[in-house]
Amino acid sequence: MANFYSRTCLFLIISLLLLSSISSNAATLKGHVIDSDTHKIIPGAIVVIVGTKNTFETGNDGYFVFKNLDKGTYSLNAKMLGYKFSITEKIELKSNTSVITYDIYKRPDSKELENVDVNAKTNIETEFISRQDEKLASNIVNIISAKSIELLPDLNLANVMQRVSGISMLKNSSGNNTEVIIRGMPPRYNNTLINGTCAAGTSNSFSSLPLNMIPSSLVGRVEVIKALTPDMEGNGLGGTVNVEMNKVPEKTQFSFRNCLKNNVNIN
Repeated sequence: MANFYSRTCLFLIISLLLLSSISSNAATLKGHVIDSDTHKIIPGAIVVIVGTKNTFETGNDGYFVFKNLDKGTYSLNAKMLGYKFSITEKIELKSNTSVITYDIYKRPDSKELENVDVNAKTNIETEFISRQDEKLASNIVNIISAKSIELLPDLNLANVMQRVSGISMLKNSSGNNTEVIIRGMPPRYNNTLINGTCAAGTSNSFSSLPLNMIPSSLVGRVEVIKALTPDMEGNGLGGTVNVEMNKVPEKTQFSFRNCLKNNVNIN
C-alpha cells in the first residue's frame, strides 16, 4: 500500500515538472497598437497572427499578447476601422522561451471630401411659410396660402379675396365679385400682378384685373400688399395684389380638389 502511494506521488511530481517545462518553453509575443501620427494607443483593434487563427482584441490600453507560441517567424496584422490595412515585418522568435515586445503603428486612412452643395426649395404654398413671410415682411402684407384656399368652397380667386381683412369686392351686373377694393380705395388705384408681373386691366378706367377669371385651384398663394415700397410699381397707390400661380410639379400628380368643390361624387 505504501508502495502504491509513493508511486502515485512520484507520478504527480513528474507530471508537474513536465507541465512546468512545457509552459516554460512557450514563447510570448506582446505589444501595443499605436497611431503613427498622434502616437496614441488604439483601443478595440483586432490583432491577428497572419496564417493562424490566433486573434486578440486590444483593450483601452491598446495592449495585446500572444502566449504559448513555438519558436519561428510570425507576422502580425492589426485591423481597425479608419486605418490602412498593413502587415508587419516578420518577427522571429528564436527560442521557446523568447518574450518579444513589438508595437504596431497604424496609419490613418482618412479621405478629404469635396465640397457638398445642398440645394433646397421653399414651398411657398404652405401655411407656415405664408405666416412667416408676413412677419418678416418690411411692409404691410396679407398672404393666403394654397393650403388655406383648398379648405375654402370658393371656385374663383375673387371669392377668395373677399375673406381677406381690409378687402372688399366690386360686383358686376350679375352680382359676382370681380375687382378688389383695398382699404376703401377703388379698383383704379389698385394694381394686380401675376407672378410678380404687372397684369393689364380689362377696362380703360381700371388698372386692376377681374379676379373672377382665375380659378382658385390654379393659385399657389395670394399676396395682398397694402403699403408700397420703392421696388414696386407706382400705379398701385391703394395696394397691390400679387397672384402666385401653382408651380409645374416635377412629378405626375393627381388631385381631387376640383371634383370635391363641384360636389362631384367619385366612386
